[in-house]
Amino acid sequence: MSDYAMASLLVPFDEIDAFRESKHVQSAEISDALIDAVRSLDEREEFEPFIRAILSDSSDTPHGPAEIADILTHKLIVKGQSGLAAFILKGKSSKTVRPKHVAHQIYRLEKIAGLRYAALAASGTVLDAAKEQFVATAERLGAKYSIFDAMDLARLFVAYGFLCPRDARRIIAGRCRCGYSPSYRILNILQQEALRELKDAHSLEHSAGLVVLPPGSGKTRIAAQDAKAFKAKSVLYVAHTDEILDGAESEFDAVFRKSAVFRTSNASNLLNSSKVTLATIQLLSTNLTRLRSDAFDYIIIDEFHHAAASTYRRLLRQLRPDFLLGLTATPFRGDRQNIVELCGGNILIEFELRTGIESGILSPYHYFGCFDDVDYSKFSHNGTSYNIRDLEKALIVPERDEAIAKQWRKLAEDKPTLAFCCSHKHAERMRINLSEL
Repeated sequence: MSDYAMASLLVPFDEIDAFRESKHVQSAEISDALIDAVRSLDEREEFEPFIRAILSDSSDTPHGPAEIADILTHKLIVKGQSGLAAFILKGKSSKTVRPKHVAHQIYRLEKIAGLRYAALAASGTVLDAAKEQFVATAERLGAKYSIFDAMDLARLFVAYGFLCPRDARRIIAGRCRCGYSPSYRILNILQQEALRELKDAHSLEHSAGLVVLPPGSGKTRIAAQDAKAFKAKSVLYVAHTDEILDGAESEFDAVFRKSAVFRTSNASNLLNSSKVTLATIQLLSTNLTRLRSDAFDYIIIDEFHHAAASTYRRLLRQLRPDFLLGLTATPFRGDRQNIVELCGGNILIEFELRTGIESGILSPYHYFGCFDDVDYSKFSHNGTSYNIRDLEKALIVPERDEAIAKQWRKLAEDKPTLAFCCSHKHAERMRINLSEL
């Protein structure tokens, strides 16, 4: 890059304030597998959401690539100066970046008013002519600039917890399948907003609050961060499945250190000396007599829409924490029981799925429905719902499983990510088939 650069304008990517965590990841730590993983990422579906997540700032509104000719813009600080930045992103679609691949984006840089910084981030090989065109434009505009290569992007995505440094897999829910959990975890704009509201609630001495955010937006991370900020002496995290506890354990390990977090499935260990205790509602509800009312000063109940059930209500009557935090994506129940009253009517923050997508925190999606030839008129119906056993007998069969998997394969071809949705029992039945995809 130095062949084309004016020293005063060229900025190493890890000198940008928002990316400085990358300094803790050295090039020698980046494996060939990580480089390959970065080169397989899609610029729209992965590069952009990753970078937007790192740059997230609740006081600024980023603009997606569709708005400004495939350019991601955002305000950031470069060498102490705040200003508008523009990112030209090239992922797996451009293994070799030629001038024709970036010419229209480089031209559009000149149309962005007040541009202070420009970046060309490409995982493939950028030809010298493309670099020269980008750098010349930045210099003419007087904008500071950087060129990110695959190594830079690998260091960035490892540092901010998107890729695992051990096996190069994507990190999901705060932990890689190999067990690795990143020590640094970024907070998105919804998490930042929720933490500000929680801080205000604590300053007003509220005793409870409900956080309503869409799935995947990081509610558990909010709980861990706030419990730490609250300086709780003893934290209890409650969920109704072990799968939820898996993700929660990772989040609390990162905030409180692993040695301070205790996950129990044994009634005799409910009262322990750990800072944080993770347990299922099933274990707690059958051992309430073992719990003192003041055993925990901070309680978190995930999937709080379940809290209207008698098991949760008994738990809440038994325990008297200094603060109760409810987490949910669906505050409304089919039986119309009011869960908000269990948190003193105090909804701290509430955002819908669309907000998560529009802010770049969640990926956009397309919903595909598959028609079948099942005659539902033959199933028992009580006026409200079908008989579950009748449905399972007709729908959870190998032939139907294979038909769904076939459609998934067809739709997933050449797609970087494609979610699969079905009932929990159906997913268990199809696990072997889906693992082969």
